[in-house]
Amino acid sequence: MIQTGPYLTPFMSGGDLSGANGSGRGQQRPDAVGTISPVVDNPNPGGWWNRNAFVCPGRIPGASDAFNCNVTPIGRFGNAGPGTLAGPGAINVSMALAKYFTLSERPRLRADGSFTNLPNHPNFTDPSTSINSVAFGRVSAVRAGDSGGNRNGKVSLRLEF
Repeated sequence: MIQTGPYLTPFMSGGDLSGANGSGRGQQRPDAVGTISPVVDNPNPGGWWNRNAFVCPGRIPGASDAFNCNVTPIGRFGNAGPGTLAGPGAINVSMALAKYFTLSERPRLRADGSFTNLPNHPNFTDPSTSINSVAFGRVSAVRAGDSGGNRNGKVSLRLEF
């Protein structure tokens, strides 16, 4: 399985800048800075997206208070679109092999082996999407289990009669 990452939406925490009880309705979106792309050249766990591509609505990009959302309402929502961030993709190659050996007329022996995430490729979890957090765009863990976790293997022998 090789797949692209999920599309994620940036959000902000803090005050209700819309003045429409937006914080009571869940997460609010920030403003997207039109001249700065959220995509970085070489995404890595320390920085998957460009934090400076978003600001709290009504804030000036690059200003010291660009991420301070606890301010007086400005009467509008943020303009960042839903699903504008692409999270980390996943690569998970699994394989199984089995072989039957006939021992006599009816009994036979089955030897098999199966492995998940054969190349042991790290598949990262989704980074934080809160622009107020210092963890924005940072990956804190790798996926587990069937979602592309560590390589696992199983070898077995089975006597069938």
